[in-house]
Amino acid sequence: MKTVFIVDDELLSRQSLKTSITWENYGYRLCGESSNGEQALKIISSLHPDVIITDIKMPVMDGLELLRHLKDINEPAKVIVMSCYDEFDYVREAMRLGAIDYLLKHTYEESDLVELLHKLDSIFLKEQTTGEGLKILRQEIFLKIINNNVSKDELNNYIDNDIIPELKSLYMIACFQLSSHKQHILSQQDTQSFTDYIHHSYSGQTPCQLLLLKEEGNNFSLIFAGDNQTSIASLKTEIKNILSHLYQFFESQNISWISGISCHAYSDWNDLKEAYEEAQEMLGEDTEFLGCSTKILAAVDYIKTNYSRAITLEDIAEYAGISRIYLSQSFKKETGQNISDYLIQYRLKKAKKLLLTSNLKVYTIAEMCGFGSVQYFGQIFKKMTGFSPYQFKDNLSS
Repeated sequence: MKTVFIVDDELLSRQSLKTSITWENYGYRLCGESSNGEQALKIISSLHPDVIITDIKMPVMDGLELLRHLKDINEPAKVIVMSCYDEFDYVREAMRLGAIDYLLKHTYEESDLVELLHKLDSIFLKEQTTGEGLKILRQEIFLKIINNNVSKDELNNYIDNDIIPELKSLYMIACFQLSSHKQHILSQQDTQSFTDYIHHSYSGQTPCQLLLLKEEGNNFSLIFAGDNQTSIASLKTEIKNILSHLYQFFESQNISWISGISCHAYSDWNDLKEAYEEAQEMLGEDTEFLGCSTKILAAVDYIKTNYSRAITLEDIAEYAGISRIYLSQSFKKETGQNISDYLIQYRLKKAKKLLLTSNLKVYTIAEMCGFGSVQYFGQIFKKMTGFSPYQFKDNLSS
């Protein structure tokens, strides 16, 4: 929230300005006030407010002299001056000294003040949208999105100002829980190595660019996106390469991981938030795999991102970089279950969720979860649950 400091020798004028609007509703907070420029300068030097609203005519030090001193000490605050109708020469001088706008004292209305705040918003936004400032701002925005802490108007403002793109391309959410093979808690050195690796590898203009790296203890969330000119097929290939490199990095650092990955072409920012929640949910489901070898973890990730397709054991083994026989044996040895059983169980889990939370037809759910035909889906579902998909859905709704 941006901070505002008021300078005016008239107490009633200061009170009026403070109560004209609910500042917090517009993203601003009053941080202090002063009755003359000299006193204000001392306080401003320590507070460093984002915005200063100052009267022009004041005793001891007037608003113009205050502006000169602020310029001399390179104070970056945005200054708005208040003036009366007969003070336009002073206003002109104030603008020359760096003031961004003015208010007509005693006659301004709430709408005038709100309009000024919107102008300030645009100025601050423009300053943030170059170089490192843009990267930091985007990180903040994506955190707001996945935490459901941003309004539709705010999002549209970011899009209109080219801060974030419209959702026209593929986005991938990858959530990882990392641990050392020797101990559950990841060392600070390991954590730093991982974040350094991510920023070094993916912060530039690559076909699939890193938009967010969020760290919470041993949990890391990554959001990657492609530009609008890149095809979904090529982006999926790029994402496969990213994951492959990440797995190699984990292995080289003796780090174990579990992951949740959601990879789709999203059309709305709410979709992105839901994808993040989906990836987090996947992460919570697979703590049993923490400590498994990198090849098995890669196989699990492949299943979780491709379960909706007709995938084979050969497909999974090729992705993991091992033979089909070795994959089957290793998966059974490390997890205690057959990989084909895990694939079926994972598909059933996704199907149950859709039966619980959607109005989709059973045959549509069967297709979406990779069962091929509704007949086969029905057979497997009945075998595993004792109910047909229709009975399962009816029992829940009754």
